[in-house]
Amino acid sequence: MTRVVTSLFAALVIGCSGARDQQRRAEAGRLGRAIDVLREAPNSDKRPLLRALESEPCTAPDLCTLKQTCVEAYTRHLHALDGVQASRRALESPEPETDSRRVAELVTASERELAAARKIGERCTELRGEAQRRYP
Repeated sequence: MTRVVTSLFAALVIGCSGARDQQRRAEAGRLGRAIDVLREAPNSDKRPLLRALESEPCTAPDLCTLKQTCVEAYTRHLHALDGVQASRRALESPEPETDSRRVAELVTASERELAAARKIGERCTELRGEAQRRYP
């Protein structure tokens, strides 16, 4: 009787573990596709794709770290692009009061933000690769 209970318990544990692994592979696949689509999209299309990535659920700690890292990278990337656009608008403004120092500050801040986005983006890519290897 004890052997039967032990066997049933082992089968249950293996079954639960298999289901959890399958769930994590599916989660990793969804996150990976959302990240890949976002990465490959032109800048003009990234905002809704970033929101889509943000809305993807995650349950596994390593996959949540992947998601969070990539969201941060692309949020900073888009923020930097906003700064570049603001500096362009300021330069193209017919207003004589355009403050060249303010434009320079916008450009400098955008460069810093792009550098940070690039660094975090590299980490996003590393974590994406780890997830692909871990959850094939």
